[in-house]
Amino acid sequence: MTAVLYILLAAVIGVGGAMQSSALGALSRSRGTAEAVWISLLAGIGAIGLVLAWRTMRPGEAVLPAPLDRAPLFVAAAVVALVLLALSVRGLPAFYAGVGLFGLAYLAGSAFLVPKIGVGAFVGGLTAGTLITAVVLDHVGALGATVQPLSVSRVAGVAALLAGLVLIRSGAVTD
Repeated sequence: MTAVLYILLAAVIGVGGAMQSSALGALSRSRGTAEAVWISLLAGIGAIGLVLAWRTMRPGEAVLPAPLDRAPLFVAAAVVALVLLALSVRGLPAFYAGVGLFGLAYLAGSAFLVPKIGVGAFVGGLTAGTLITAVVLDHVGALGATVQPLSVSRVAGVAALLAGLVLIRSGAVTD
């Protein structure tokens, strides 16, 4: 049962991945491809900098070697990244500032879930969440993307992917 919950968590991360792709596409149309990547990375760096600063302040939590075992370094990196992010998203809707958090969720999810359920189940769950969300986002033309109407073949593709995930999981070592 735990593995199923972990696969569902991977699927939720996949939902975020599809949303990030949609937002990056909109950012790219507005600012350019490199600029969209820049904005995404700044959000991720700012967030992980704050997480690592917090961890280094807790006794026994820091696991990076010196000088990376000190909170001020991560606080400084986070502040620089977040200031650059604020400058980079001027004139855009505020939610674009958080687009890089989805990438951070993917990285953290990979690091946490792969040792527990394996690469196949993680990527299968992730891909299922991503593809289901992507088909919905395409159907509504989210964030100005070209509308791709839902069709029998698109639904069949999602169903085939879900069947593949069940097959991958059925051959896995049980909890």
